[in-house]
Order: sequence, then structure tokens, then C-alpha cells
Amino acid sequence: MAEIRVEEKKTSIWPWLLGLLFLVIAGFLLFNAFDDDNEVIGEADTQIEAEDPTAIAMENDRVGEPVPTGVRTDNGMIAKSTAAFAAFVESPDAEMNLEHDYTRKALKMLSASLEAMTDRYDIDDVQLQNAKKLMMNKVAVLDNDPMSTEHADHIQEAFMSATKVMEQIQQKHLPNMAKEVRMVCDEAKAFKADKLTLHQKDAVKTFFSDAADVLTKMSVALEKEDRIG
Repeated sequence: MAEIRVEEKKTSIWPWLLGLLFLVIAGFLLFNAFDDDNEVIGEADTQIEAEDPTAIAMENDRVGEPVPTGVRTDNGMIAKSTAAFAAFVESPDAEMNLEHDYTRKALKMLSASLEAMTDRYDIDDVQLQNAKKLMMNKVAVLDNDPMSTEHADHIQEAFMSATKVMEQIQQKHLPNMAKEVRMVCDEAKAFKADKLTLHQKDAVKTFFSDAADVLTKMSVALEKEDRIG
């Protein structure tokens, strides 16, 4: 009778190695995805904390809307809105273009800062309200027709209205800051209504930069006045 040889079946190690490699790769990818999600969440949280309420409101087209009668803002809102305005106009990324995005946004933030100050200190005469209303009407003109080349006159009127509000606040509360406010008023008057805005980039940026600087000083002075009072 012939002898039947029975060979023991050898088990290959390759399937095990491939399976282990697959698990390692899957684990690595899963870990990276989780870590990226955490980074995105962290960045979003940081951004939310960094953005001040004025900037967020402006993006939602709420900046510049009149504050309801009787509602008072605190010094914190004045400081925040003024700081947001100053940070924007001094940003190296803020550039003027044909759509006047920079000018429109800066005017809205300037209006928000002035609104916070006038509301906090109950500066509410007819002339002041008319100046604020005119300023926002001019912003609306820029919003409705951003590509127009005939915006210089509207921008000058907005500048003049803003400085009227600044003068009211200064005269009622900050007599020692007449020189600084007058400088910004002179810059508003010097802006040419009959010249293309893009040909007056330096004048626009100088006005906003100096206005932000003066408003920052006014905010600090008003806070100091409150502490003393």
C-alpha cells in the first residue's frame, strides 16, 4: 500500500501584517482628522472672542442704526467700538477700491463709536440728531451704488457730519480737546467734493486715522471723567 504523506498547512503571516498596517494607517488618519477639527474649533472660538460686538454688528448691517430712546450704553461699549474702528483703519490690509468698501465700512464703524458716546452721555439735541442721520444717509448712498464715480461729495458730507458730532461731544464734555477735534474738522473741510475719491486716497485714510486717534483719546478722557465724577 502506498504511503500517503500529509503535509501540515503553513499559515501565511502576510494577511496579519497587512491587517495591522491597515489599522495603523486608519488610526493615524482618524487622529489627524480629530486634531484638525479641534484646531478649527479652537480658531473659531478665538475669533469669536477676538471680534468685538461692533465689528460683528457691522457685518450684519446693524452698525449705525439709532439706539432706541432710553437705552444707554456703557463705557465698555464706547471703548470697544472705538478700538474696533481704530484697528480697522490702521490695518495694513485695509485698502480702498472702486466699490468704496473701505470707506463705507470705516464710516459705519465711526458712526457706531459716535453713537455709543452720544447715547452714553445723553447728547440728544436736534442738530446732533440731524448730523447723525445725514451721515448714515450718505453711507446708504455708497451702499446702494458702490461703483459710482460721483461719491466724493457724499463722503465729504459724511465727514462733515461726523465732525459735527465730535464737536458736540467735545464742547459738552471735553473742553481741553478742542485743538484735536478742530484738526479733524479741518481735514473734513479739505476733502474735495469735486474730485474722484480714489484720487484722494491719502486724504481719506488720514481723516479716518486721525478721527480714530482723537476718538480713542476722547474715550479715555470720558472714562476718566466718569471715575472722577
